[in-house]
Amino acid sequence: MLIAFTILAVALVALLRAFSSGLRGLDAAEAGTVALQHARSKIEEVGTIIPLEAGEYGGEFEDGTRWSVAIRPHEAGEGSAAETVALVPYEIEVTASRERGGKVTLRSLRLAPRQ
Repeated sequence: MLIAFTILAVALVALLRAFSSGLRGLDAAEAGTVALQHARSKIEEVGTIIPLEAGEYGGEFEDGTRWSVAIRPHEAGEGSAAETVALVPYEIEVTASRERGGKVTLRSLRLAPRQ
């Protein structure tokens, strides 16, 4: 009987460790998904709510996710046709990070009228 309880105790400890490890993985996946959703929403705001001009912006969502947006003119290679076009490409980098983990960075290019 004592041997059976010992085997049961060892099996339960291993089972509980596996279960808690799975929960930690689930929390990390959720944090990454939320950060990705916030980053997508901010990159969609560039050109509408956030002006499409060189600069850096930042803030925090209600759930504590911090975000930052960096907008820089795209460097065209020498001899490119970019100087003759009426549009200017901007590099956009959006980062969203959560306190419990989950950091996402998205990059994109957007075109704006030449000023």
